[in-house]
Amino acid sequence: RWFFSLLRAVTLSLLATIIFEPVLRLTSRETLPPSVAILIDDTQSMSIVDGGGDRAAILRGLLAGDLVRKPSPGATAAGFFFSSALRPVLRLEPDSVRLKGETTDISEALARLKERLSAGNIQAGILISDGNYNVGRNPLYDAEALGIPINTIGIGDTTEQKDVLVKKVVTNDIAYSGTRVPVD
Repeated sequence: RWFFSLLRAVTLSLLATIIFEPVLRLTSRETLPPSVAILIDDTQSMSIVDGGGDRAAILRGLLAGDLVRKPSPGATAAGFFFSSALRPVLRLEPDSVRLKGETTDISEALARLKERLSAGNIQAGILISDGNYNVGRNPLYDAEALGIPINTIGIGDTTEQKDVLVKKVVTNDIAYSGTRVPVD
């Protein structure tokens, strides 16, 4: 008798539940501090010594300073290296810079950063590079599409480097018009 009474009560309660269609709503809230994405050019061109100085030493000096520890008041730093692809870095240390990448694709790095904006609560970006991209499209369009401010830190001399030097030319002292002259 108790069993049938219990079974009837459970059946009536399930039937009432189905008829009234109850809704269970669970909400949770998580507060993420804002972060600043620091994109670092990790290519071989950043290891050149030019008129601006040793690019690798300048880069390591920036990473050792307050740029990584305090990029903005109340914000944390999210570090990324890029060459042909964007790679997240757990800890930005001066010793973590390898400078082994062969191609610089700034537009691809900015496009991949756009995918990470909401998950990491990225509110701004800092791009550290020599600015010479040799793969991909013009990064200006991808920087505009991000919708966040991108500050740039240019490292290196922007003048074109000379890679050939002609020290001595050996040829005939006298040449006539319309004749071929050997040149060494």
